[in-house]
Amino acid sequence: MQLTFPCSVNSVPFYPASMTGRFLDAAPRFAQTSYINSLLKWQTKLPYLQKRLFDDTITLQFKTQKNSTVLGFYLNPAILTVHKCKVGIDGKMTVGDQVSSFDIPLSSYPEYWGMQAAAYDIYNDPITLLSQPLVTYMWSFKFGDHLTESGIYFIKFTNLDDNGVEFVFYSEPILVFGDVASETCSNTLLFEAKNLTNKNDIIIDGWEGTENRTPVFRTRVEADILEYQPKGVYLGFIQDSWLQSNSLSSSWETWTLNIGSISGGIPITLFRIVAKIMEMDVISINNDYYIPDLGDSETASPTELWKMKKPRIKGLVGGTIPIRYKYTNSFYSPSLSEDFKIFSDEFGDEFE
Repeated sequence: MQLTFPCSVNSVPFYPASMTGRFLDAAPRFAQTSYINSLLKWQTKLPYLQKRLFDDTITLQFKTQKNSTVLGFYLNPAILTVHKCKVGIDGKMTVGDQVSSFDIPLSSYPEYWGMQAAAYDIYNDPITLLSQPLVTYMWSFKFGDHLTESGIYFIKFTNLDDNGVEFVFYSEPILVFGDVASETCSNTLLFEAKNLTNKNDIIIDGWEGTENRTPVFRTRVEADILEYQPKGVYLGFIQDSWLQSNSLSSSWETWTLNIGSISGGIPITLFRIVAKIMEMDVISINNDYYIPDLGDSETASPTELWKMKKPRIKGLVGGTIPIRYKYTNSFYSPSLSEDFKIFSDEFGDEFE
């Protein structure tokens, strides 16, 4: 049994190289083909490229089947490679123009975090009822550490099973250039997120030599934060002569996060990554810490938080969600690695 699962919060979406669409009605299965091929024949073929700065970190996790072992070493020869390519007007990669840029095999670069097989990480086939142990690979790297030339790149993940059968996943095309967002990707926001424990398909701990590091997943999309709205809770009671006494007063600041609002939208496969990021434990958007605001939801249901915009002609989608600062003074924190060092309780200066 050969299995390949990209992590739901990878920095970029992936799809299998083999076409798995339904040819009768030309409606490919969701996330099982490239964005451009997922559009129906009557929809406008608008090419879309992921935007990345050379300084943006790409974090990727893949799950595959656990192959047989020899002396305790797994025989899973999964390899991650990056290729430069050209993209035609239809948004498809021009295969003949692919040029290998750099490879990241199992242990050649420090960006490879390793491979692990958690005892609880098992795939249960709903058809055959067979169970298959899984192994998880992880990479975290910057294009700028290997490349100096701007251009369009894509990432290729190759997995081999016990019989040597190759299974390939491709990322969506990635436009890589510049190192200053305000100059090169001014209409984008950088989303960074991490969990504090293993959750869903994301493996946080157990990576060799990374005991003091936690995987941080990052993606950059066209978005903006608007519509500032102060909110608060004010509890109290009315005394004699209608005098009011407050028992509790607390306020916070909220905004509306708009995804795809300053462009034609983003592919729904990329939107799914953003939605999963907003579920994680620690969320940073351009170095400010946010959390979805439940104040407008009577049932606190995630389905009521996102308000989607789905133009049927273009195929690109957008959406909004109310957000608030996770911490009252979260904007003082300079980076995601300092997420719990928000504000010091002690001050060394003496005031006269």
